[in-house]
Amino acid sequence: IYHQGWHTVLAEYGVQVTEEQLNQLRGHTRTDNNSLVQSWLGGDEEKMLEARAKRDAYFDQAIANGAIRVKSHILTLLNFLKDRGVHLGVATSSYQKRGLSELEASQLLQYFEVVVYGDQVQRGKPQPDIYQKALEKLEVAAEEACAVEDSVTGLLSAVHAGLRTYFLPECDLTDEEKKYVDHPLNGGTFASAKELVDYLKER
Repeated sequence: IYHQGWHTVLAEYGVQVTEEQLNQLRGHTRTDNNSLVQSWLGGDEEKMLEARAKRDAYFDQAIANGAIRVKSHILTLLNFLKDRGVHLGVATSSYQKRGLSELEASQLLQYFEVVVYGDQVQRGKPQPDIYQKALEKLEVAAEEACAVEDSVTGLLSAVHAGLRTYFLPECDLTDEEKKYVDHPLNGGTFASAKELVDYLKER
């Protein structure tokens, strides 16, 4: 849905983007993504703002139509952690209006004690602010917590906050991105949430 929305809207402006280009938007702030979209539109800010509004409307309609799908085995992971008394929070780059809609539509909001949105911190991912705020609200120290991330930008944000991070990449990594995965606080890279659950059961 995320990619298809941009494909659909940008096509109206005669712009074709690749999956690799769209992957550059993952995990970044809205401001950073707007700048990238603006570059695809020839630097035209007015077109970018118009395209952003159309893409937001596309996404809102997708949510209303029940098109949001939870990733495979995410519920297995969340229930596994809940059953063990782990306190759960979300640190998302999405602004509150969008992020809350996504969590409610996917029926995941009930799992989390704390949610921090991208418009609630001054600096977005890959800076550590959003994770630091989540830790503060959960009242836990970084060394007592861990993160699960699906983008390199998110991985960097979490490890910069001092969190051991388990990485479930959403898409294939570029050669540039791969060099960041070897960070000492990366607790492992996993092909699926199920693989991560199996790993954690052995710990």
